[in-house]
Amino acid sequence: MPKWTDRVDVSLVGDFTSGPGPLYTRLARSLESAIERGALPPGTRLPPERPLAESLGVSRTTVVLAYGRLREAGLVESRQGSGTFVPRRSPTPTRRPARESQGRSFLVDSVTRAAAEEPADTISFMGACLPAGDGELVAAWEDARADIESLARHAGYSAQGLPALRRAIASDFERRGLPTSPDEVLITGGAQQAIDLVTRLLVRPGAAVALEDPTYLGAIDAIGLAGARRVSVPVGAACWPLVTGFLARFAARR
Repeated sequence: MPKWTDRVDVSLVGDFTSGPGPLYTRLARSLESAIERGALPPGTRLPPERPLAESLGVSRTTVVLAYGRLREAGLVESRQGSGTFVPRRSPTPTRRPARESQGRSFLVDSVTRAAAEEPADTISFMGACLPAGDGELVAAWEDARADIESLARHAGYSAQGLPALRRAIASDFERRGLPTSPDEVLITGGAQQAIDLVTRLLVRPGAAVALEDPTYLGAIDAIGLAGARRVSVPVGAACWPLVTGFLARFAARR
């Protein structure tokens, strides 16, 4: 665990000098990212304001305002005479007003934020977001044109996803031995939406959630927003008892 006193390991802060917004906002986001990815785990004492400001080459006001933003988000706590700490309990986004909390997921989602803020000429290692090859868009359109024309004849809105796709997925589960009806299938816009939906429905603030280590960054974001406590499980054989136990309980409930 990092021990920050007067000697500040500025590498944990990262590069916050570029990007949109005031300098203190960028510093707050950089510290928030360090907390989210576990570089600053619960119980870590953050550096005092003045030494951190001197190490980063910014004014003390910048650090004070950045710490203030983190306190408002429930990501750090300040104790009189002791300093500023990452709380041992999980952060609770419910401290924010409801309206602000609803929009916070877009602001703190590391994957989304990187995609929105990085310049177009930057090579991002946050995800496999490569441009499509020549002709791929044309070929995809040709394959999908007949289906699109039929769907365009009505509203095209299906809350659970396209019925034909849900039937196909249910049939695939049936072939694998798990009885499934199309009504039990929900189509999401991608893995991140599915993870966020499951987290909102099942995870409560303070709950322990087991995550593979390393794991998908978007899952870490979703668990952090839920105010849950992340428990890292090394990738490998150690994960399977947890997975099989969960699947057994899920099958029993069905």
